[in-house]
Amino acid sequence: MNIEQHGNSKGRWLAEWVTSQGISMLEAVVLGVAMGNADEAIKARAKQVIGTNLEPGIAEVIRKQLL
Repeated sequence: MNIEQHGNSKGRWLAEWVTSQGISMLEAVVLGVAMGNADEAIKARAKQVIGTNLEPGIAEVIRKQLL
């Protein structure tokens, strides 16, 4: 038996909470990373901007920051 409502998730509630606080998910995390070809408003809120989606930049961030 499923007791949770359809569409109810931690991610959705977290997104609603940070929005209610006037911040973005990129600002709420330790290291918000935006792709180089992202919208300027997104890049302005990120802590780090990497290469475009055609470049392997995220792999380098993971290797340097997480491993």
